[in-house]
Amino acid sequence: MDTLPRKFLDIIWKLNLINRVLIVGRGSIGLKHLNWSKQFLPKSEIKHVGFREEFSVAKNNSRSKAVLKESLDFKPDLTIVASPAPWHIETAQRFAEINSHIFIEKPISVSSNKVGQLINSCAERQLVLQVGYNLRFSKSLQKFKQLLDSNLLGELQEIICSAGQFLPYWRPEKDYRESVSAQKSLGGGVLLELSHEIDYLRWIFGEVKWVSSSLSNSNELEIDVEDIAKFKLGFVSSHLGRDLIADVYLDFVRKIPERYCKVIGAQGSLVWNGLSGEVNFSSKRSEVSRISTHLDAGFNKTYVDEWDNLIKSIHGESMPLVSGQDGLRVVEIIEAIREANVTGAKVDVMYDKTLGDF
Repeated sequence: MDTLPRKFLDIIWKLNLINRVLIVGRGSIGLKHLNWSKQFLPKSEIKHVGFREEFSVAKNNSRSKAVLKESLDFKPDLTIVASPAPWHIETAQRFAEINSHIFIEKPISVSSNKVGQLINSCAERQLVLQVGYNLRFSKSLQKFKQLLDSNLLGELQEIICSAGQFLPYWRPEKDYRESVSAQKSLGGGVLLELSHEIDYLRWIFGEVKWVSSSLSNSNELEIDVEDIAKFKLGFVSSHLGRDLIADVYLDFVRKIPERYCKVIGAQGSLVWNGLSGEVNFSSKRSEVSRISTHLDAGFNKTYVDEWDNLIKSIHGESMPLVSGQDGLRVVEIIEAIREANVTGAKVDVMYDKTLGDF
């Protein structure tokens, strides 16, 4: 695990506005945030609770009510919501209402319902609301975006995005069928689990106007969610008189892990390899130039930078790189993808336009 420099920790201690931190969720990502909170906020009081107690509140469970009351009475300055996605918004809303800054692990929710309410609640109270799409903090992906923004490729013609890994290989120490990723009731499925791809494509290429899709279950994994998602994203920006379109393929079934994005333009092609941290450019003359190699100093570094952004945002020194509205847009796109799968037709993405940016 990366260790923060003493000089940086000293600055945090002097400026600390975060005396109490609550982490909801005892899964692997919740434990990661527990470790990072201890490093970034070593003088803060940290409380860690499991999501199952929170979930049982709706069932009138006395123990769960006690856990929730204790957590609210703790009055955290920052709440990390790392429970399964179906309970993200309900939990976050409760703590926003007592003026806690909110960090929600991706996805922000399983549906767009009540997400806008949370965004407005945080805005009214001048609270930070950040969503955990840590892939945006990958140095190689940032380089990829920078090169595309520089017009290196000229007019963009085609985008191909792919990501996947055999689900049983993700966490071999436990039964994958019991994981959040594998269960519909816990917000599983490849669309939500690998929604990083939707987020970074929107970040790089702009708002998505329409989608078409095909979702399926291979029956190979014995799970009740989609394990293969093929879809197209049509972006608002257009090139050469036609829509700019991304072809996206996500799955839980490929035995050899992959994560890449390839963009083809009038002047050549640019490829980002999310596993190796390489960005390669091929010119129209078929010359290959390795723009950068291994820019990412370990995947944990993305979490360090994400936490750095979170702390700076709370201190008013920055803005969240991934806002609550960004998280909502991803969910709205996923809802359109699901609708397109059912109808078999191209579907326009329906956005909450009361939140701006339109």
